[in-house]
Amino acid sequence: MTVDKEKLLIEWKRKIKLGILYQSQYGHSSKWPVFERYFEGNWGRGVLPVNLIFAFGKSLLPHVYNRNPHATLTSKKPGRMLQTKATAGVLNWLIYETKVKKQIKRQAQDSYLYGTGVGKVGYDSEYGYDTSKVAPVIPGQGTLTGFGKEEQNIEYRVNVKPGMPWYLRTRTRDFVTPYGYLDIETMPWTAERIMRPLEDVMADTKYKNKDTLRGKKTFNEHKMSQQKMKGGKQIETEGSVPDKMWEKLCEEEDWVEIWEIRDLRTRKVYAITMDHDKFLREDVDNLQVEGIPYESLIFNDSGFGFWGISDCQIIEPQQLEMNEVRTQAQAHRRVALIKAMGKRGVLKPEEIAKFLSGEVMPYIQVDTQDDIRTAITMLQPHVPPDFAILTQQIMEDVMQMLGSSRNQRGDFNTGRRTATEAQIVNVASQIRLNERRDATADLFTSICRKYLQYIFTFWRDSSKVIDIIGADGARYWVQYTGEAIKGEYDIQVNPDDSLPITQETRKAEAKELYQITAQDPSVNRVEMTRQLLSQYEWLDPELLLAPRPGFGNNPEQAMPIDALQRALMGGTHNAQLPS
Repeated sequence: MTVDKEKLLIEWKRKIKLGILYQSQYGHSSKWPVFERYFEGNWGRGVLPVNLIFAFGKSLLPHVYNRNPHATLTSKKPGRMLQTKATAGVLNWLIYETKVKKQIKRQAQDSYLYGTGVGKVGYDSEYGYDTSKVAPVIPGQGTLTGFGKEEQNIEYRVNVKPGMPWYLRTRTRDFVTPYGYLDIETMPWTAERIMRPLEDVMADTKYKNKDTLRGKKTFNEHKMSQQKMKGGKQIETEGSVPDKMWEKLCEEEDWVEIWEIRDLRTRKVYAITMDHDKFLREDVDNLQVEGIPYESLIFNDSGFGFWGISDCQIIEPQQLEMNEVRTQAQAHRRVALIKAMGKRGVLKPEEIAKFLSGEVMPYIQVDTQDDIRTAITMLQPHVPPDFAILTQQIMEDVMQMLGSSRNQRGDFNTGRRTATEAQIVNVASQIRLNERRDATADLFTSICRKYLQYIFTFWRDSSKVIDIIGADGARYWVQYTGEAIKGEYDIQVNPDDSLPITQETRKAEAKELYQITAQDPSVNRVEMTRQLLSQYEWLDPELLLAPRPGFGNNPEQAMPIDALQRALMGGTHNAQLPS
């Protein structure tokens, strides 16, 4: 390694350490394992919890992410209707096929727990697509750089597919940024920590300088996940696994901690380890098509740093106070059981047994000359009613801070309310929820934009087939390439897609729309019938609606999209095009 590369490696290690410090000070990463334990319900012994962090999180998150993420495209250039429809069809199919919804859901949960959720947009290979090392290892299914020597599979995610873009949630603690930047779009570099088995790293042809590379038996999360926080101190809780046992469980596999750096200045991607003296990777970053391939989701922007404010940090004092109130109430309830006190020797053992027998109104004869009330007395300690009032007040405080309500958690508000009052409360709560929905919709839009850029770039000459609806209302199967559909598009996402809609509602709306448009000649009746039939899960519309013969009318005889554009503009249909 040259002197310059040695200095560069040392400099990158220094930047990563500073980035970890920045994450710790401004992101409060030391509290993240604590919030995870809260969310999981691990509180230690002697605590009666009411898990507000879990309850409010599970009621809030379903209102945030899209249940059926769908993008609508509008071309900025006129005369590209078919290309726009084809592009939208491809994009929404990829969103479904690569399970973007699942990743956004996890990212939203990260934002709730840690304040910041991070996701990564990639292509073809999970650990770095490199066009210089592409080989057609899977005939007919594109290429994959995630194979090692002798075509051995070294990547295992099913939603990372050959020759396709993908989106994965990145663990927040593994993401490092430079100090002083508010958004990923403005950062000169980012780094992500990746844990991979040493065996896979040695087999990956993207990495170099691996001769002296060594792995470790375990990695930090195993130990971190077993530590609990109480009163600022780390303690072991019931059910935790000792470190020695973790070491035994991990003895069979060595792990390598790799830092993957993406530098916007040089448009390069680096791979290093903190205990290795050479670069494992130093290549052109093919994923920097529209900036660094990462996206963030922050519900509570701090305004003075990249790391957002965790909802858990906001309500943690109320959570601990609620646990203390309930624990104290439990202790009072236990000592509030009825008790009896008597003079020694007044009751014989057999008479005490009758007293404790539980029988209804047992008769006990007492041998004493004293007043019976002075010989034996009953005690029942008082349970303060303030515990219920305090519990209700804490709940109200949490709902006010999170902008939540009983109705959003599936409960009914107590007392009667007029329709106007209910509407005012609903609008006020929706304002704060809509802010989170908009943030999630913006994230989905950014993912779609990067997906399109990867399609235009990496599918430039790759021919594929998709079905679209032409200007005449008929369904056509067309061939396209990334170059043919390339263009500038406006992407629109409806944030209200997160609101629940039942299958019965969809079916009723489809029937109503079918009847309303029955006499409208401008509506494609075949497509309307297909949409209605698709609402019945036990039916396959394609089996009932047979395709028409001819080029472009079925997937076996797809026509080039440009040829279909010319045919429709010229007023001809089913043009006899060469196969």
